[in-house]
Amino acid sequence: PVKRILFAGRQRGRLDGFYAAIKQMWEKNEQPQNHNLMAKACPLTQGEQFARDDLSQQVPHWMFTFTGSGTELLTKTLAMLASRPEVGNIAREEIAAAGTLEEPSAIARLRFLEACIMETCRLFPPVYRTMHVAPQGDTFEGVAIRPGMEIWQYFPVRYRDTSIDPMANHFEPQKWVDSGDERREAYSNFFLSGARACPGEDLIIFICKAAIAILLGQDRARPGSGALARDPLPFMFPSGAVKF
Repeated sequence: PVKRILFAGRQRGRLDGFYAAIKQMWEKNEQPQNHNLMAKACPLTQGEQFARDDLSQQVPHWMFTFTGSGTELLTKTLAMLASRPEVGNIAREEIAAAGTLEEPSAIARLRFLEACIMETCRLFPPVYRTMHVAPQGDTFEGVAIRPGMEIWQYFPVRYRDTSIDPMANHFEPQKWVDSGDERREAYSNFFLSGARACPGEDLIIFICKAAIAILLGQDRARPGSGALARDPLPFMFPSGAVKF
């Protein structure tokens, strides 16, 4: 909120210019198939129609993922697997049994590897905070939230709550395999939810699985630090201590 007060005018001009450039590109490449692709990527409730502005605002949403949060998730998961040979070996066995990695169906079968990605995401979420506004106000656990109040959501506090899960600071990917959708529901905000839900969640997970499977298959990942090799894990990812 303070940054918005200080820099809102300058940033608004940059934002308007960015969307104006997207609009110009859209008009120069008026192709129905492009519109259909974008529409499929944006979840709709029955009977709704997307305006062009709604679709264009998905462009930076996708761009920033693969130059930030998506690549962070891929790298952090690879670091976890490289730091724990026993877990990496289970993933390699699954990859070997899945078939040729040139087939999307083989990538889709990598359930344990996906569990490793989700567990890494829980422990070290690439998107670790977000802001929300309560336009009409609300009440949460007996606390009144006045209309227009901004709410800062800090994910690590929730995902590392040992009062809910005593093993919250431990790397336990098998839990995702055993509980499946039930565990996803408990940590549903990895990719946000509701109107702000990430439309590329499945794509991000697929790309991370494919890239990690190829690198593990080539046996090219070696950890440069033992910071991730033991539980309980540090609260923040030790970026400066990990090298490949």
